[in-house]
Amino acid sequence: MKRYIWPVLIAALLMLGGWGWYATGARSSTQVPQVMTTAVTRGAIQETVLAEGTLKPSRLVAVGAQVTGRITSVQVVPGQEVKAGDLIAEIDSVTQRNQLRTAEARAGLSRPRKPRKRPRWRRPAGSRNARNAC
Repeated sequence: MKRYIWPVLIAALLMLGGWGWYATGARSSTQVPQVMTTAVTRGAIQETVLAEGTLKPSRLVAVGAQVTGRITSVQVVPGQEVKAGDLIAEIDSVTQRNQLRTAEARAGLSRPRKPRKRPRWRRPAGSRNARNAC
């Protein structure tokens, strides 16, 4: 008889567990979920979100100047839309003008000069007539 107690006890526990599962499953399927409703109204939706993180742009545009220098005036205001070729800022041109003058001066010095026929110190003094008279 001892040999039949364990299988009967296990079968009884399984039947008890199955009945409990069926009873709780059947009760939960008949319950109506609670839903909260309200009337529709028009109005502004205002919601504030506080969060920390890093914003990444959807499109990155690099803006730069072809020359360096001190900005003398800004022609746009923050938030203003600009198109390609619009003047955004003016850069002081004194540095560029000085560099141009220096380059022009160096270019003038490097020009080949017309060679002289005879150096001045080797030329005879006086006029041709005076030379021929001697």
